[in-house]
Amino acid sequence: MSKDIVARALAHRVVLICGDEEVLRMDAWRRILAELKDDDGFDRESFTADKSKPGDWLGSASQIPFLAARRTVLVRHLLRKSPQDASRTRYDDKHPAVMALAGVPESGFVLLMADDEGGDREKRDQAAKHAEQWTKVVTAAKGLVLEFKSNPSETVRSVMQAADAADKTIKRDAAMLLAEMVGGKLARALAELEKCILYVGDDPVISSDVVKRVVIAESDYKAHQLVQAITTGHTSDAMLHLRQLIAEEGRNATGIVSYLVMIFKSAWQARLGLEMNQRNGGRFSAEFVDLLPDPGLHKEPDWKQRSAFQVARDWNREGLSEAMRVLLDADCRLKGLRPGQSVPDTLETMVLQLSRLAKGLHSGVPRLGDAREPLLKL
Repeated sequence: MSKDIVARALAHRVVLICGDEEVLRMDAWRRILAELKDDDGFDRESFTADKSKPGDWLGSASQIPFLAARRTVLVRHLLRKSPQDASRTRYDDKHPAVMALAGVPESGFVLLMADDEGGDREKRDQAAKHAEQWTKVVTAAKGLVLEFKSNPSETVRSVMQAADAADKTIKRDAAMLLAEMVGGKLARALAELEKCILYVGDDPVISSDVVKRVVIAESDYKAHQLVQAITTGHTSDAMLHLRQLIAEEGRNATGIVSYLVMIFKSAWQARLGLEMNQRNGGRFSAEFVDLLPDPGLHKEPDWKQRSAFQVARDWNREGLSEAMRVLLDADCRLKGLRPGQSVPDTLETMVLQLSRLAKGLHSGVPRLGDAREPLLKL
């Protein structure tokens, strides 16, 4: 992290550190604290967000510093708490949380950390919602938001460097696979690399096969593997991927349908791209991007774009339409809107129906023209 970012942070009274890249978040946290020069901690107080409130942080930050230049307030696990207030739904200067943070004096400094909270899909979605809310609060309070997002290309480079430092060699394709399997997150990639290093022992090379055997993939990646297995006609592999997802998601297994819906929506967009002579790996034309939703396929990581184009080449429009109907039917049954079976049985029936559709498809890219219209309605 550059010194400019630390300088920008210290020029504010309130700073929020957020984003999905834990390594970069913690690096920013440590560097900012180091620059505050309060090693003895006399002028520092720490809070946990769900056991305190913004008024407590303001009260602590308003105390006159004793030895340090500023009174520092550290707040961890911010995403356990929502800043929403029944008396004020808008995040403006009248919102209680905004008023508290905006009231931090020049001698005070409040550092908020949006730690990863883990948990199931429902908890992760809730944490993401809280992150958006706190970003609005800090912005309205004239604070600084430092968001660190995962960068797959940087993750690949860091993985290769870390392997080299451990006297191991991991080729770029294996490093790319590892990054894809962990969603491009650097912290997870480095942790999984350590497992690969232990697995190979004295062998100097970490291959793609080793990565596949050792690395625990994110649910998003497994969902793409499921669709690839369906598309290529490997029904037994598809069922295996599905059962792994069901075991991993637990009581939130109904969310698997949402994963597949997003993948098939991307495939629809990729199908349009094929018809407009777009190719994965190159820059998309402005005409094509203008037709996409925001966020759309053009903002997805390379591996998701590649997956979408692979699916699009094997599914014609009729097949994609039928696939979306199968997913809609499964979603309705899981929500009790139509008669259904147990969650695992409903999902297995869905995968079998998609597999049967895939086996009967013959993909051919039609000419541009009126046929594009049904695609844009999705």
